[in-house]
Amino acid sequence: MDNHHYQITPHAEECLLAAGEKRSYTSRRGNTLAELQQFMDEKKGWFFGHLGYDLKNETEALYSALPDPIGFPDVFFFEPEFIIRLTQNEMTIEGNNAADVYDEILSAATENENEAGSKVSIQQRFTKNEYLAVVEKLKKHIHRGDCYEINFCQEFFIEQVNINPVAVYK
Repeated sequence: MDNHHYQITPHAEECLLAAGEKRSYTSRRGNTLAELQQFMDEKKGWFFGHLGYDLKNETEALYSALPDPIGFPDVFFFEPEFIIRLTQNEMTIEGNNAADVYDEILSAATENENEAGSKVSIQQRFTKNEYLAVVEKLKKHIHRGDCYEINFCQEFFIEQVNINPVAVYK
């Protein structure tokens, strides 16, 4: 998690990274939020994860069945083995064998550096014309007063690709 130098009071963390998994909670359907709360109440600490879009099907009288090529669960949270805190001048690693984790980070940063330069083909779900046509329809809904705010996203993706994340973000 990176706050991109956003200064809020109290300013707690600039950047956090969670790695490894002590335990986790995942769910696709059911009594998800109550079960997630129970999981978090079992042991206090750091939890990282996500609440997926289709969780709305449990909390509202709504349902959608959009394509899900990635297959993430509606909810996934984990308690990390390691927390890495980054500030402008310092990196702190919390967890067992922190020195080994640091050595592994340095090792990964130097191997396979050339993979970041390989060509990839980014694809999109809509053509530009399809996207603009949907935007025009949504604008008509807003002008009619059907809604006052709409979030419409364009998905960009790459399939069947292997990358070295360290080299890509270096």
